[in-house]
Amino acid sequence: MLYWSMRYRPVTEASFRDTPGLERWRCRHRCALAELELESFSAAAELAARIARAADAADHHPDVDLRYPGRVRVRLTTQAIGQLSDHDVALARTISSLADEVGARWETPTRPTLEMSIAADDARGVAPFWAAVLGYRDLDGVVVDPDGDGPTLTFGPVEPDAARTASVRLRVLLRHDRAARLVEDACAAGGRLVTPLHDPDHWQLADPAGNIVEVAASAWD
Repeated sequence: MLYWSMRYRPVTEASFRDTPGLERWRCRHRCALAELELESFSAAAELAARIARAADAADHHPDVDLRYPGRVRVRLTTQAIGQLSDHDVALARTISSLADEVGARWETPTRPTLEMSIAADDARGVAPFWAAVLGYRDLDGVVVDPDGDGPTLTFGPVEPDAARTASVRLRVLLRHDRAARLVEDACAAGGRLVTPLHDPDHWQLADPAGNIVEVAASAWD
């Protein structure tokens, strides 16, 4: 850990956004995102290739997503320290220059960011269970998709009014091609097996706050 802390200087999301030239990037859960649109799929592919070459030269690699008809999505973070670093700032500057050179249009997101709030008095106690059962990352009580695509999970106590009128617990069904292993991992992370359902490949789990998750083997098992 000392090696990584010496190699990378952590950067807050606010500092990243305030860096000259990086105003068009968005920050979310310790990552920086750029969404770019070009005139064709081949032009987008060429930009993605140029970003890949720049990343190899910098020895610092982002996630790059190429989509039809001509979109490139870049996600930057420093996995070794679990947040943004000075290496992300440097590479973001390079990527911004590459995008401007080819006339890429910076997209403004039109869809809201989805977050799911789960009833729990102890976020840090519940978060590891949800990180394990979803294959997500636990960031100090906030559970996020490492690929940046799925909803973010947050945790908080039940409001008094809501508690009087209805249950605010969450029930989720997950299908997975390694369902039995997923159940084992979730139980090791603080969950408990409530009761197996009638199907031998279908389990019911509860997180430490009592929220229910049903896990079933995928249809192709």
